[in-house]
Amino acid sequence: MKEHTIFNTNLSSENIEEITKSIHSFDAIEGGFGSRNFIKNITVGGINLNIKSFKIPNLVNKIAYKFFRKSKARRSFEYGNKLISLGINTPKPIAYFEYTSLFTFQKSFYVSEQYNNELTYRELINDHDYPGFEEILRAF
Repeated sequence: MKEHTIFNTNLSSENIEEITKSIHSFDAIEGGFGSRNFIKNITVGGINLNIKSFKIPNLVNKIAYKFFRKSKARRSFEYGNKLISLGINTPKPIAYFEYTSLFTFQKSFYVSEQYNNELTYRELINDHDYPGFEEILRAF
């Protein structure tokens, strides 16, 4: 299986190596959640990171992702960088990993910084006394 990796450029070689080792041993990392896609958390260089493992696609999509479409991990990475360049708060993309065989796409992983929201939409609609409630709701 061939591995293709892309990292954002501001990482040390030690951090890159540690993230890569975590991807290679993803199944051994404790915890995590998800059914179709699975997310696990790690800490590298004092930074909390999320690793998202995407579901292995069906045969048709394995061929499509190999030859015609960008993987979900790659799109997550590129869209995350685009949103940040537009000034939109989103988890910082760190890396993505793709694994392919000669004729098919196999699996992919996306790594991002953990983003801690101060407020979720669900919390907002249940707390009408939240400061700026109406202004925030109108902004949606």
